[in-house]
Amino acid sequence: MMIIEIVWMPSPETLLLEKTIEKAIKKLELECKIIKINDAKKIKEYNIITLPALVIDDHIIFTGRIPAAKEILDILHARKSAAHGCCGWGCCDEEDEDAGECCGGWCCNS
Repeated sequence: MMIIEIVWMPSPETLLLEKTIEKAIKKLELECKIIKINDAKKIKEYNIITLPALVIDDHIIFTGRIPAAKEILDILHARKSAAHGCCGWGCCDEEDEDAGECCGGWCCNS
């Protein structure tokens, strides 16, 4: 199961980020756990300086901005491919990822 952490301070922008992520999860039919983090100690552990931030499976994806819905969808689609042996960080061809295949690059698990 993918762990998605939204590191934030409550604001309308970060609520929009949360809703956008939830829509992408539903569209891609992903099994995810969403955790909202606004604890200063945890934020410091991640060494995040600007908020909001998105962390997926302990990897910081972005900080200090609200990405477009398409970017979030693309990020989550790439991570979905990780379940098929691909690292999911975008080095594989999208057609290969959809087929559950991997490029075998240095960053992949296969």
